[in-house]
Formats: sequence, structure tokens, C-alpha cells
Amino acid sequence: LEFRRVLFRSQERQSIFASLDDETVADALEEIRPDLRPSIIDSLGMERAADVVEEMSPDAAADVLGDLPQETTDEILEDMDREGAEEIGELLEYKDNSAGAMMTTEYIAVPHTADVESAINLLRKTPDLPTHFNTLFLVDESGLYRGTVSVVQLLVAAPHEILDDLKMDPLISVDQNAPVKDVFDLVDKYNLLSLAVVDEQGALTGT
Repeated sequence: LEFRRVLFRSQERQSIFASLDDETVADALEEIRPDLRPSIIDSLGMERAADVVEEMSPDAAADVLGDLPQETTDEILEDMDREGAEEIGELLEYKDNSAGAMMTTEYIAVPHTADVESAINLLRKTPDLPTHFNTLFLVDESGLYRGTVSVVQLLVAAPHEILDDLKMDPLISVDQNAPVKDVFDLVDKYNLLSLAVVDEQGALTGT
């Protein structure tokens, strides 16, 4: 009896997910228990599963795919658009419980030599700003991390001011291979809204 009840619940879940649009399924998969994700993905089929994953942010997609068998993950990535698949694939390569594994690659980076007016114009022209967007990340011409400026600070500054003169001090970042504990320690110590994640050369890779 208990087995039949569990089976019914599983079939019922699959039926419900099959009737929802891709964006709703994507939101639900992010919240649902990891052990339930493989059966739901299987019920969707690999082609539709790829469409659902494309609705997620790269970090959320990596979290979901990381709970699936490798063969399933590879098949979904093959059915996705190339750019999105490569971005998620890179996140999946980071070790569990590392800064790289928990970071998002959705952020706004601008030249540290830009002025406030040009930065604001850039934001106005950006159709899809990151979720909970609150920070601009500054980089040099080589992509090396040079600091952050909060959106609030940007909006109250004079148009001609240079972003490099407005950046937070001290310069704070975490290596992509650092343990998650280091991330939490830095966020707590400096009361950060966002934290830059960098590679061995100091290039910005995520937040």
C-alpha cells in the first residue's frame, strides 16, 4: 500500500510538471528536494529539460544539473544553446563547497576608468539586469578585478566622477577555489552585498 502511494505521488508530480510552462518548472526545480529532480527531469524528456534549464540562471542550473547522473547532464547540455551550455559546464567543473561552485556569472562589469554617466547609460541599455542587482564590478582592460561601486552610490554621484574614485575600500575578493567558509567570513566581516570571485590571475569570474 505504501509503495503504491509513493508511486502515485510520483506520477502525480510528473503530470503536474508536464502541464506547466518552462519558466514555472524552472522555478520549481530550484526549490524542490534534490532527490526528486532526476525523476522530474526524466518525465520532461531531455529536449524539454534543456529548455527548462535555459530559463534558469547559470548558477541555479549548475546546482540542478549537479544532482543528476552525469549521462543525463551531458545530454541536457548537448541540447542547450552552445553559449549557455559552456557557461554552465564551467560552473560544474568547480569543486563542491567552493566559491566557484556557488558563484553566479550574471553580473555587470564596467571599466574602472569609466565615469558615472557612461555607467548609467550602460545600465539603461542593458535589457536583462541580474536578479537582485545592487553592485557594479570594476575591471581593467585585461579583465582583472579592480573594485565595486554600489548602485546607490552610483545614483547619487556626479555624472563626471570616475568609478575608480568611488570604489569600496579595501579591495575585497575571494579565489574561485576557496572554501565556502571563506566566502561567508568575508561577507560577514565586511557586511557585503556582493563578493567578487576571481581566478589565479585576479580576473573576475563571478560573484
